[in-house]
Amino acid sequence: TILWPGQSGKEYKYWIHPIGTTFKDQAGNYVFARETSPGRWVPVYIGQTNNLSTRLASHEKESCAKRNGATHIHAHTLG
Repeated sequence: TILWPGQSGKEYKYWIHPIGTTFKDQAGNYVFARETSPGRWVPVYIGQTNNLSTRLASHEKESCAKRNGATHIHAHTLG
């Protein structure tokens, strides 16, 4: 897991998954990220959806995120 700060500064727990992971039908925030050194991550693309399953199954920004070094999705479910 990793803690990412929200806009307010409050930190939220995200679970780290390889790109290509299948997600449940849940609302959430997600980060396409690349690891710069062990345990140190840089966000490449940040988004929010009502359904992680359908949104991340065929995300139009995934190939661009990968070209920019993203290897993982960090997911925070809402609710």
